[in-house]
Amino acid sequence: MTSKYLTKPRPFPVMMDYNGLRIALADERDLCRNDGVEDIADLLNEAIRAIETLCAEVEEREKYVRRMYASINELVAGLECHGATKWLPHRVERAVQILNELRPHDEN
Repeated sequence: MTSKYLTKPRPFPVMMDYNGLRIALADERDLCRNDGVEDIADLLNEAIRAIETLCAEVEEREKYVRRMYASINELVAGLECHGATKWLPHRVERAVQILNELRPHDEN
């Protein structure tokens, strides 16, 4: 079912290469350990774990937003199919507004 409103997902913002940053920090951590600078190595290790945790959380939130987007998109299409744009146009427009705010940025 196709909506007359713009409901196409947009791409998520391009994120920094966190995996590359994590690898670079791990390399620095190893160099610090080799030079006997354990306190700096421990701080770098903590930063690596924080990056890994944040990346996992961002990935889970992206999945949730995509599911929510798909559900609202289906709802809007159903409303349009049943003529709700005639008797509740402001509600359909608000649903589309929410849909467009939620849409993922990396899909065209």
